[in-house]
Amino acid sequence: MKKWWLLVLSCVLLSGCQTSMPIWERVEDTLPAAPVGFWQEDTFQMELELPTGLSLETEEDGVRVYSTDDGSMEVQTSMFLTSGLAAAVRSLSGFSLDHVTVVETTHGPFPEYQFAWYSLTEQGGRLYRADLIFDGLCCYAVVCSTLEAKGDLYQAQVQQVFSSFTLTGERLV
Repeated sequence: MKKWWLLVLSCVLLSGCQTSMPIWERVEDTLPAAPVGFWQEDTFQMELELPTGLSLETEEDGVRVYSTDDGSMEVQTSMFLTSGLAAAVRSLSGFSLDHVTVVETTHGPFPEYQFAWYSLTEQGGRLYRADLIFDGLCCYAVVCSTLEAKGDLYQAQVQQVFSSFTLTGERLV
């Protein structure tokens, strides 16, 4: 009988020791590998003036890359869905928003963002400059890059690309 009371008393004491602890769950936050599709008729068309000597190298998933024969200058145009400026900057440059200085302006009724960065490649250092326009649905981006050694040579051509960059379409009017 003593053993029975001792067992009951132990169960009562031990049941009081249980506290309610939150149950934590680990959730992986992975980005989709494939770009998300959207209706092309709801987007604008990008227009810009390309310098002479550039030819279309690749065109895939809304990204066009134009390059000189020797690869010393490249112009990339792209149109993609994004969750915001930070995601667009990381997608284009590989850097977080904290590591680049972004200049915010407007392009008609839409916000426009410009930033630049430097990167080492197999050919040497490359200078990059990007211009982004958000229309609320898509991000329209132009990225120009030049070899560091030829940056001064292409400066006027890069400036012409960015000054001619605009959106055209019905929703703009």
